Amino acid sequence: MSKREPIKTTKEAIISYWAKHQDECGLSVDWAEAGERCWRCGCERSLDRCHIIPDSLGGKDEPENLVLLCKRCHADGPNVADQEIMWDWIRAYGVSFYDTFWGCEGMRE
Repeated sequence: MSKREPIKTTKEAIISYWAKHQDECGLSVDWAEAGERCWRCGCERSLDRCHIIPDSLGGKDEPENLVLLCKRCHADGPNVADQEIMWDWIRAYGVSFYDTFWGCEGMRE
């Protein structure tokens, strides 16, 4: 089994790309804080560069194929070859106030 190369695309490049291509409406974060907060849950955590289309399905290490998610959201992310499904998934869990996502999820359960 060969080890995959580390992702070279910077978080800044990912944010810059998506700020020009996606409306922040419906996201749990605004672009001004997209480098510190998870794009799905809005929590201030260490962020992973997460493939939209996974490497195993042919996804590239390029800004248009990466989003920034905390480890918990990264593990929950969809494993699909359709970029729109990832954005629908991120927006489906959008919250209006920072740091409220996991509390809301706990109340739903």
